[in-house]
Amino acid sequence: MVTKDRQADYQYGSKWSPRRPTLVYFDTTPIALVVVEMTEEVPLRYVDGGYIRETEFQANARMYRGRYNHQVTKPLPSNRLRIVATSAEGVKWKSSWQERGSAPLGTMLSAIAKEIYRALPDIRELVAEAERQAEIRRQEWNAAEDRRKRNEDRERIKQSFLESNSRLAEVIELWAKRRAIVSFFDELSQTIGQLSAVEREEMEGRLDLAKKFVGTTDPLDFFRSWKTPEEIYAPRFTDNPGEPVED
Repeated sequence: MVTKDRQADYQYGSKWSPRRPTLVYFDTTPIALVVVEMTEEVPLRYVDGGYIRETEFQANARMYRGRYNHQVTKPLPSNRLRIVATSAEGVKWKSSWQERGSAPLGTMLSAIAKEIYRALPDIRELVAEAERQAEIRRQEWNAAEDRRKRNEDRERIKQSFLESNSRLAEVIELWAKRRAIVSFFDELSQTIGQLSAVEREEMEGRLDLAKKFVGTTDPLDFFRSWKTPEEIYAPRFTDNPGEPVED
């Protein structure tokens, strides 16, 4: 941040101010510029809860005599400016120029611009390499993502086969039980047919109730409830063999 006494030395309009970011294009290469005020280590004296410069303390030693004090060193604004230039394209290029002696920063701008122009080939090479590395990372990420999706697809295919097979086994087992029930009802019906008319009417009614309680005995009803692996999960990749592989 520029101190108030230095701000008076620089005039700026509506397009730029010290608080705004500055982006300058050298040909087609964007360079970010920052103007900062440098600091320097200054000896200070802590006196009665505040800090004063050591030079002031020494110049008024008699006035501060007897007060609690101790000497420290802290960074303070130096009243000298620095321009820091960095690549605005994310590569690690940076350079800076600072005021030295009595030469103000404004007299250095032409030399700074020439130096940045000379650095453009290096900056562009860094940008090209960064883009190449970014493309490599993108391709690696895409390949890893493709492997992950294929492994996930293979695992779900495998699970769909297991689930389908398990469900078919359940259908077969359930149908076997129902066949036993059907056989039981057939034999029972034959036995009921040998009873007297009164008993036969009562037992046939009970048999009808038992059949309703058991439900359907149609094998197609059981088979319709079974799902093929493809009905459970539709594979995303047609070339997946079915078994997941390790990365």
